[in-house]
Amino acid sequence: MQTTRFTMPLPTKTYIPSSSETTALNLLRSSSAITILTAPDFGVFELGIPVPYLLPQGSVGHIIHTPQWWVGKSAVEIKAGPYAEPSDLKKAAASLKGLATKKSKKTCKTAKERDIENKLEEVLRRQEAGLPMCERDGDGEGSDEEDIEDDLEDFSEEVTSG
Repeated sequence: MQTTRFTMPLPTKTYIPSSSETTALNLLRSSSAITILTAPDFGVFELGIPVPYLLPQGSVGHIIHTPQWWVGKSAVEIKAGPYAEPSDLKKAAASLKGLATKKSKKTCKTAKERDIENKLEEVLRRQEAGLPMCERDGDGEGSDEEDIEDDLEDFSEEVTSG
């Protein structure tokens, strides 16, 4: 089916649409027209459903689904994919049900989750106490640039003496 994209003027302080334009706009908003763009003074709408494109693949054409095939579909239909058959829908439903069961039965945290939680607790403790986020060696004074310069001096002494 061919799609038709068109622009409709919207009511503003300076423009009052005619009764036929108002009726058309109300019908567009209540129908299956797709709103493409809405600006303060006009709207762009599209009617119709785009046809899947035929792409040559070898000697036989291959139909590709539309980019937004998933709009209005359930989670099971989305998981099954755009070309799902009833058997695919059953498999996808079972898969989603299994994931939900696994998630609901989970009782303990993984080591990674415990590690992340411990780090977040430490960050919160430091923020509330007004402490720096990381501890520095020594008295905490001095900059990274000074540390780099010291390392370079030590390295150059090692190279010249060795």
